[in-house]
Amino acid sequence: MAKLTAEALTREVDEEAVRTVYPLNFPVLPEIPGARYVDQEFYELELEHVWKKTWLYAGHESEISNPGDYMLFDKIGQSILIIRQNSGEVAAFHNICRHRGASLVIEPTGNAKRLTCPYHAWTYNLSGELKGVPNEFDFGCFDKATRNLIPVHIHNFRGILFVNVSDTPQPFEEFAPSVIEAFAGFPLDEFKVQGKLRVEAPINWKALKDNFSESYHVPVVHAETVAKWLDPSAYHMRLLEHGHHIATNRKREASRFGETSAPTLEVIDPIFERHTLGIHMFPNGVTAVDPSGFGWITMWPVGRDRCVLEVTFLGYHDGSADHDDYWKHHLTGVEHILGEDLCLMGAMQKSQDGGHFTGMLISFRERAIYWMHEEIDRMIGHNRIPQALHVAPVISEALEGRAQA
Repeated sequence: MAKLTAEALTREVDEEAVRTVYPLNFPVLPEIPGARYVDQEFYELELEHVWKKTWLYAGHESEISNPGDYMLFDKIGQSILIIRQNSGEVAAFHNICRHRGASLVIEPTGNAKRLTCPYHAWTYNLSGELKGVPNEFDFGCFDKATRNLIPVHIHNFRGILFVNVSDTPQPFEEFAPSVIEAFAGFPLDEFKVQGKLRVEAPINWKALKDNFSESYHVPVVHAETVAKWLDPSAYHMRLLEHGHHIATNRKREASRFGETSAPTLEVIDPIFERHTLGIHMFPNGVTAVDPSGFGWITMWPVGRDRCVLEVTFLGYHDGSADHDDYWKHHLTGVEHILGEDLCLMGAMQKSQDGGHFTGMLISFRERAIYWMHEEIDRMIGHNRIPQALHVAPVISEALEGRAQA
């Protein structure tokens, strides 16, 4: 990927804002089969081969700042305990006692000097080592070291925590090098969690993710909100390896919700002065990076036709009343914008389930949607996907051909 610079991004956004013809060097995108959004078998393939094999946002280290602080990751049929160890490092374990499979921790957050199973009181230290077994003699020749908690791969990216339940995950640095680079000029380490939102949505998770992957709908759905501070036509997209993409949007106004006390830090790359940098991490992470703070948005499947949208707001806070007011106002504003999108979702899923959703026709400005589907198929494996649900890898082939030219 070409290096992200303020000059390069400005040029790309300006060129896109005045484009009036389809790009000659980009393939016309075939229809995406509609059944990919409603088919139960395809949904189960996604769960097994996408969600259980990729890095997923799990939280922020500021939520577990002290030794013994923990939080649960209860998503995609998994229960994972994320805990701050005495060493200061963050570890993750499957939330299952190695005795008879009881949940070791039940509350979503808390603090513990040790981890004691609420069923039979097997006790583990913060490193997951089994240390105490009541009536241990009754287990015969028993080596406690063979019954430690089962670890989960976790990566701490400048405070943002990602987990991967695969036994042999791709290293995070290889999975998301472009995302790591995009944050290089941003003081991410200074940010902490300032609030959260959680909304249940009666829609397939991909349809909700699609909504955040294009600006085509902004003048219609967000005419009185987003379109007033971002120019939806000045929107440039870079497709990145492993299904990620970066979308750069020119700002019309510096303030999103009319705030006058936005908490910002001094050392900011010029990229962020005139633009919002939308970083989209496959499969379900979306954020519009801004110096005054931003929401890390994720959508989680809970069924073929249902998902949960969560937003974790990351930003700076100096402890002042002004910053309290800012974050309260900001969360309310984002909740309103999400409502503009979500009010359409239930009816959309009902229409798609009606049996006449043949597929989606994708424009150039919506190409990140097609790119995500190509990556889904790559992870599942084309041999596992019914022929009628295949997505032709036309973007991958075009990019590969361009690289070889």
